[in-house]
Amino acid sequence: MINYIVQALIVCIAIYAYEWKNFHSANTATKWVFSLLVAGSTFLWIYMRVNPLLPRLGHLFKYIPF
Repeated sequence: MINYIVQALIVCIAIYAYEWKNFHSANTATKWVFSLLVAGSTFLWIYMRVNPLLPRLGHLFKYIPF
């Protein structure tokens, strides 16, 4: 789990470094929305990596007759 957290932090730092000029010139609401979007997707990615038994959309397709 520590490995996933470190990977996610590296990706978040890379995203902020790439978007720093736009992030710096944005208004406060946009900064909050962007930060919450990055934090939420990071949390979701770590949660899906740690708990691999989550139901996926592909598993539902085997119950749908084609």
